[in-house]
Amino acid sequence: MTEISDDSIVNLIAGLNTTKDKKYHSEFVQRSVDKTELESMYRNDWISGKVVDIPVQDATRKWRRIVSESLSQEQLDKVLRSEKKLGFRTAVTEALRWARLYGGAGVVLGIDDGADLDQPLDVETVKQDSLKYLHVFNRYELVVDRVNTTDPYSETFRKPETFRLPGAQQPIHASRVLIFDGRPLPWQVRSRNGYWGESYLAHVYDAIMNAQGTIAAVSSLPYKAVVDVIAVQNFFGTIAAGGKSVEDLTKRFQAADQIKSINNALVIDKDREELSQQVIQFGGLSEIVQRFVTIVASASDIPATRFLGESAPGLNSAGQMEIRNHYDSISAYQETGIKPQLDKFDEIHARSVLGFIPDDWDSHFESLWQPNELEKAQAQLIKAQRDQIYLNGVIMSSQVAEQLKLDGTYETLTDDYIETMMEIDKEDMESEPEEQPQPEEEEEKPEEEEEKSEEEEEKPEKEEEEEKPEKKEEKQPKKVKK
Repeated sequence: MTEISDDSIVNLIAGLNTTKDKKYHSEFVQRSVDKTELESMYRNDWISGKVVDIPVQDATRKWRRIVSESLSQEQLDKVLRSEKKLGFRTAVTEALRWARLYGGAGVVLGIDDGADLDQPLDVETVKQDSLKYLHVFNRYELVVDRVNTTDPYSETFRKPETFRLPGAQQPIHASRVLIFDGRPLPWQVRSRNGYWGESYLAHVYDAIMNAQGTIAAVSSLPYKAVVDVIAVQNFFGTIAAGGKSVEDLTKRFQAADQIKSINNALVIDKDREELSQQVIQFGGLSEIVQRFVTIVASASDIPATRFLGESAPGLNSAGQMEIRNHYDSISAYQETGIKPQLDKFDEIHARSVLGFIPDDWDSHFESLWQPNELEKAQAQLIKAQRDQIYLNGVIMSSQVAEQLKLDGTYETLTDDYIETMMEIDKEDMESEPEEQPQPEEEEEKPEEEEEKSEEEEEKPEKEEEEEKPEKKEEKQPKKVKK
C-alpha cells in the first residue's frame, strides 16, 4: 500500500519514510566549532593544516605585478620597496590564513592623516609618507562594532562600518581596514556569527573526523597482526567461581607470557590448553585510508594530487587537468576575494609613496601554471615565427627586443641596448628614400581593338595588291587592227 504525501513518497508496508525507516530520523543540524577546537585542529592535525594553508599558499605564491605605463621604472621600484618594507605580502598571507581558519580577518592600516580612527578615511587627503604600519587581527580580535542595517540605499548596507579591538576605547572605521572574509554565509546566519563568514574547517569537520578516525584505526592494526588464541578447559566456570582459581589462572598465563618473551615461544600444558593464532590481513587498507583523505580534499576543493603531494593515476592526463582546474579556481579567488582589498591598499599606498596615483594604475596576479622546458621552447618558437612575420613592415626590431626583455627570454638584454636599437630604427626610417612614382604602363588594348588594328594593317597590303594588276594592264601595248 503506497500513498504520496506532500513532499515525499511513503510506503507503509515497507516502512519507507515512516517512523520505521531508520533514515527517516536522519537530519542536518547546525554544528558549532568553537575557537579553541579550531586552533587545536590546525595545530595538531596535518589534514586540517592543509585545508587551511594550501589555497593561501597557492593564492600568494606568485604574487602580483603592478602595471602603469605613465610611471618610470624607478618610481615602480620605489613602490615595491615600500611595499616590502611594510611587509604587505606577509600581512595579506597571514590575514588570508586566519580568514580560512577562523572565518575572517582584517589588516588595520596605520595612516597618519590627522583624523581620528573612527572617522572615514578620505584617500584624496593621503600625503606622502603617511602610511606607517600594517597590523593583522583575526575575527575574534577585530570585533564588529557597528553595522549599517537600516539604509538599503547606502553602499555600506549590511556591511560593518566600525570595528573595535579588545581593550581599545576608540573604534576603527572600516575604511581603514582591509577585510578578508571566510566562507560565505546567508545574511541571517552571518548576523548571528558576529557579521563574519564561516571557518573552512567547520565546513569539512565531519570529513576530517572520519578520515582521522580511519587512520587511527588502521594504524593500531599492526600491533594486532598476530593474536594468540588459547582454549582453556572450563574457562568461564573458573572465572565465575572467582577466588583463588582465577588468581592461579592469571599467574599461570603471566608466567607463560614471560617465558614467551624470553625464548619467543609460548609453553602451555598439552592436556589443559590448546593454542591457535589469528593473523590479520592488511590488503586494501591503504586504499581505504586514501579514499577518506581524498574525500577531505574534494570537500575542500583541493585536487588530491596537490593535497597528498603525489601523482595521480594516469599522470600527464587527469593529474594535470586537476591542477589546471585548481589554478583556475585560485585565480577566481584572487580576483574576487583578494584583489578588491589590494586595490584599496594601492589607492592609499601609492599616494603615500609617490604623492599621487596615476590613472592607468593596475595590477594582476602572475600565472600559477608553470610550463615545462619543452612547452616553453614551443611557445618561444611560435612567438619568434610571429615576430618574423610582423617585422615585415608592422613592427621594428627594437620593439621585438623590448618584448623579449619583458618576457624574460634573454637576461642579457639591457635598457641601453634597446635604446640603441630604437635610435638605429629611427635613423633607418628617416633615411629611407621616398617612393618614386612608377611610369605608367601602357594600357593593354582590348582584344577587339587588337583585331581591328590587325585588319587595318592588312587592308593597305590588299589594296596594293589590287593596284598592281591595273598598272600591268596599262603597260600592255594596244593591238593595231589590220
